[in-house]
Amino acid sequence: MRCSPQQGVGGYLLGVVTLYHATFTINSLAHRWGTRPYPTGDGSRNNALLALLTFGEGWHNNHHFSPSSARQGFVWWQLDLTWLALRALERLGLVRDLRPGPLDRRRRRSALRPTAAALSALAFAAIPHPARGEGELVERFTGTARGRDGAVLYVEEHAVRRTPEQLIGATTIYRDPAGREIAVLRTDFARDPFAPSYTFEDLRSGTVEAAEVSADGVQLRAAKGSRVLSWAPGAARRLVTGQGLDRLVRDRLEAIAAGEVLSLAYAVPSRLDAYDMRVRAVDTRPPGAVVRIRVEFSSFFLRLLAPALDVEYDRATRHLLRYRGVSNLADADGKNPEVEITYAYPQETDARPEESDASL
Repeated sequence: MRCSPQQGVGGYLLGVVTLYHATFTINSLAHRWGTRPYPTGDGSRNNALLALLTFGEGWHNNHHFSPSSARQGFVWWQLDLTWLALRALERLGLVRDLRPGPLDRRRRRSALRPTAAALSALAFAAIPHPARGEGELVERFTGTARGRDGAVLYVEEHAVRRTPEQLIGATTIYRDPAGREIAVLRTDFARDPFAPSYTFEDLRSGTVEAAEVSADGVQLRAAKGSRVLSWAPGAARRLVTGQGLDRLVRDRLEAIAAGEVLSLAYAVPSRLDAYDMRVRAVDTRPPGAVVRIRVEFSSFFLRLLAPALDVEYDRATRHLLRYRGVSNLADADGKNPEVEITYAYPQETDARPEESDASL
């Protein structure tokens, strides 16, 4: 059967238009018709017909529940041709580091990296936990966050409790330029200094985000729901939460300055997920000066879409000196602005019982 050039062009345009509209239905019809197995806080739904037409994209509620998963059909009967193609490419060695769905056994084995950093963390966490106030020290320092125009957006007041042997807990109070308390972050380092439990509360909006770490994993809580990320010793990447990232960088500062690149999974409660990140030095100066470090997504494509975080540490004291990146504190419009935070450290003092912050 022969067709005219006009018919060929018309058939090509029809195919392109059909493909585009099949894709567009995911953000329209897949938010109107289908099932909602996960309480994601939005209108996303799973639609089997759309999943068939779009090679798996129709399992849209699954995608909103675990947006970083390459697999959108979480169970065997949810046909996901895109995931099957990616697995085939993985077996051929053409792609790697695929993130499966949250119900996949490979996902359950991911998160803790058995490197020297992890071993030191386990040894650190294994030290007996002392009674409150027994030989405790309190490290206090402040951070001043400025926007792109140089204006002060807020001030952070940090208080970190520890003994000479281990970290115990920390409280960070956020204040606006008028001195009003606008947010508070409470962190418990008792189980793991690099994967601590914490609660962040924005006092203006009342929103709360939290990570609760246990032997079985970490439970992430945010306004749109909760989710447990399972993790176990011996997996590919270490799971890091909240201020544990700062502590991990301090612990490995010399190795990072010498060229080590840390790979980790960073838990983000607001997304109910963990993302593969890497930490590397981008600028080193003579010993005793400053080490500049970049925290960014491991994925090249995600690095194109999301800004990196740049931090600077004093090589001698291992103190965080400067942070440049997106703030964890939203502005009046509900957006997280880019900030530059500079930190100041007074001398550490022994914590007397009346000086200890009861909220730590």
